[in-house]
Amino acid sequence: MSTLAELLFSDGFQISGSDIKASAPTRALAEKGVSIHIGHDETGVEQADIVVMTAAVHEDNPEIKIARKMNIPVIKRAELLGQLMRFFYGIGIAGTHGKTTVTAMVGWMLHRERMNSIVAVGGEFVDHIPLLPEGETRFFVAEADEYDRSFLRMHPCLSVVTSIEPEHLECYGSYEILENQFVEFANRTPFFGRQIVCIDSPGIKKLIPRLQGPLTTYGLSDKADIQGIIKGDRKFEVRQQGRRLGDARILLPGTHNLLNSLATISIGLELGVEFYAITNALNQFRGVKRRLELRSRLDMNLGRKKVRDLLLVDDYAHHPTEVKAGLTALSSTYRRRIVLIFQPHLYSRTQQFSKEFAKSFLAADIAIISKIFPAREKPIPGISGEMLAELSQEMGHQNVYFAEDFDQIMTLLEEVALKNDIIVTMGAGDINQIIDRLEGKR
Repeated sequence: MSTLAELLFSDGFQISGSDIKASAPTRALAEKGVSIHIGHDETGVEQADIVVMTAAVHEDNPEIKIARKMNIPVIKRAELLGQLMRFFYGIGIAGTHGKTTVTAMVGWMLHRERMNSIVAVGGEFVDHIPLLPEGETRFFVAEADEYDRSFLRMHPCLSVVTSIEPEHLECYGSYEILENQFVEFANRTPFFGRQIVCIDSPGIKKLIPRLQGPLTTYGLSDKADIQGIIKGDRKFEVRQQGRRLGDARILLPGTHNLLNSLATISIGLELGVEFYAITNALNQFRGVKRRLELRSRLDMNLGRKKVRDLLLVDDYAHHPTEVKAGLTALSSTYRRRIVLIFQPHLYSRTQQFSKEFAKSFLAADIAIISKIFPAREKPIPGISGEMLAELSQEMGHQNVYFAEDFDQIMTLLEEVALKNDIIVTMGAGDINQIIDRLEGKR
């Protein structure tokens, strides 16, 4: 939302905005002269010509209620994003997993090549780049979120789909409907554009016969148009329709990040960027915050003991596939004992994927499960973090615990953490606050 606000503000629109708490984006906007109000109430809305709301805001929000009462148009962020993208060469990046990282990778690559682009991404770069560059801008790179069918409001020239799995079924009702919406998103690509999809994703592979128009596939499969061949830790060879382009090396761990890099290479080649320039950019890309972000490497006092050389990692994973991929990447890269602190996100998602979550915890040496972060939902009877811990125990995990609150998590860490451990927080809520607490004990 902050990128869109800054874009409109730079074009001369009078912008005001509110959020429930201050953050780096709200402070940055305020420094530029945008009127920012912390908290939600009815003041300030009456002067607006239009109100833009995110998918996380509900109709009972006081600002939305007063706007409706005064007949001020209210649109969702995705609709504004789609309208603004029409003025540029749009690149929309969708998928159950990986879309934030790929969007950031593409933004980073274009920045390095001085190909001015607006970047609307649902995460913060580890190494800052201007998301709204100065001067003439041709490209608009945006994360296309499937939640609430938001991505169907976009009109990109390049439509990218990284993966398709069951997710947000509370919005769609069934996986089949979700699949249909991804197909619709891809098939909205104009005849002069291109669809770029990951053939390694089973959910995408089955839908490829339904895709219309120019298509590029990428993946580790030998059927991929842009194929990656693993040659070592974070190093891979790239072939285009069987022809060797060269080798690439990335800083980010995990096969999933190799696939994210192949998506970026596919996009770069389509935009006319030289292969060596793409790979040079990828080799210097340090990622997005809260995506397997290495927060600290430190010694700390936990209880009565001094624990040395701990790695503190934070990740946004809130789907079992993401949890497993992240833990596997950490294990293969660092070869240390892994202590997972997982915060389930949404009662409905926990209910739908309870067995898958419980199984994913087996990839951690020790797992601590917190209460569910409810976000927009009300509790579902019988669905809890404790239930996930018990399920994982039933599957054979010998070291999985449930914690009632953050204080109990810290107490458990005092008991279980050892020298050289990786402590990784995972979840889309506020579980990263545990890392903040741990860093305070150095």
